[in-house]
Amino acid sequence: MQAVLHRVGGALGPQVVFLHGFGADRLSWLGVAPPLQDLAEVFAVDLPGHGDAGDDVGQGTAAELAMAVESAVAGLAGPLLLVGHSLGGLVALHLAARDPGRFRILALVAPAGMGGVVDAEFLRAFPRLGSQQDALALLLQMVVKPRHIAPGMAAHVLASLARPSRRTGLARIADALIAAPPLSATAAGNARIVWGAEDRILPPPAGLNVRLLPGVGHLPQVEAASAVQRALREALVAVTVPRA
Repeated sequence: MQAVLHRVGGALGPQVVFLHGFGADRLSWLGVAPPLQDLAEVFAVDLPGHGDAGDDVGQGTAAELAMAVESAVAGLAGPLLLVGHSLGGLVALHLAARDPGRFRILALVAPAGMGGVVDAEFLRAFPRLGSQQDALALLLQMVVKPRHIAPGMAAHVLASLARPSRRTGLARIADALIAAPPLSATAAGNARIVWGAEDRILPPPAGLNVRLLPGVGHLPQVEAASAVQRALREALVAVTVPRA
């Protein structure tokens, strides 16, 4: 079971690791990760069953994915600041719980496990996509404004599903996400949490300190990249994490 670490760039400041959401890959952070290179050394991970990683996902649980990420980043000096979206947010929470001295959560974007009821139909439909039209229709559920989903994104999704083993792995992750119990509101600690106010895939929670972005769905890093990048820069300026 393997996660793959990619170095985005930067050299000064803390090391920041981006973790993508279900069905996505490291490229989902293109709008917010590279511009942070003046403040941090930036990395992005392809989780098991996604991107350049292998298709073995074990039972697909966030705890197993977190262990794979832990192995992938073992060569980094740390401590590491984590930014996670949706599934990646849940993986970040597991990492921080496993080793709080090495992993600190910088920000969470619509993290799984902390919102309302996840759209199980969406998760189960993703691994079964068979046409670009179906893929485009499913991706459009993630945003408020259709212009944020280009036809090329649907083609990218279909290409990622070319192997039956990839589909099987994603289906296991989907089932594990649907079955995962909700986390306590205290699990995120002092992390900054950003959420689309009109998220239909994973509705924002009540009673949690969340920066809600109006007119934004489940992809704030795409729909409101400037706002997410601004929140990350504020968080980076506010923390001091000396490297080991």
